[in-house]
Amino acid sequence: MTKPLKLNISETTQELIALLNQQQSPNIKEKIVALYLCKIGKVNTLTNLAATIGKNPKTLRRWLQTYQFKGLNSLLQLN
Repeated sequence: MTKPLKLNISETTQELIALLNQQQSPNIKEKIVALYLCKIGKVNTLTNLAATIGKNPKTLRRWLQTYQFKGLNSLLQLN
């Protein structure tokens, strides 16, 4: 059984949508979409999120941990 995501996303849905519309990079857009889907409750587990956006769960876990511990700016930096 997979554990539900326990992530406190401080940005509003409107802020996430506005940020998404400003982005050019597909990689950054994917990260914002992941946060948005969690925020609106569309997905509730890492497995559901991975299936919805087509990314490896390990990658998503790393993204969400970066967001949780370092914030949105760190998440959105291109490596």
